[in-house]
Amino acid sequence: MGVGDGADDGEAQPVSLAAPSIHTLYHARLNLRQAFRLLDTLVRYSPDTAYERIFVTLPDSVLAAGTHEIDSLNPQEVGSRFGQLDPFCNPRRPWAVWQSILPAPGVQAYAHGTPTDSVAGHLVITQYSAGASGGAIISGRYIFRAQRTDLYYDPLGSETIRGTFVAPLRTQTNYCQG
Repeated sequence: MGVGDGADDGEAQPVSLAAPSIHTLYHARLNLRQAFRLLDTLVRYSPDTAYERIFVTLPDSVLAAGTHEIDSLNPQEVGSRFGQLDPFCNPRRPWAVWQSILPAPGVQAYAHGTPTDSVAGHLVITQYSAGASGGAIISGRYIFRAQRTDLYYDPLGSETIRGTFVAPLRTQTNYCQG
């Protein structure tokens, strides 16, 4: 798969039958502070349809280039999607999730440290460039260890997820309105 020059909304121009898309955004947490989220999506059409998403979430804003640790997240935390326990609208720490939605049945894997290291991975912002009309454009890479939910207690369910990105940084004000 090759990628042409990027469009203004952060979507890469596909050269093959795959359509990658990168979005980075700030969203208001329940305490009204800004959290950061990277959403990396790949949709591949026939003959083998695939739909995959990666979420990398930081509880605070990204204001410059730097390295951010990714912590573990377990399935019980994701199941708590209400109030102060909601990891999406009120992230208490950095986390990441990989989801393979198609082909069905889907598979997902949560960032997962090892017995000797609780850090599951890193999000590295290599460039942060303020936009002329506000906002910013960022680039970087991520890598994290994740444990598949269907093999959660099996060492064979461990995955290494990695990627690179260049995208505008946007603000979404209605993501977590209570």
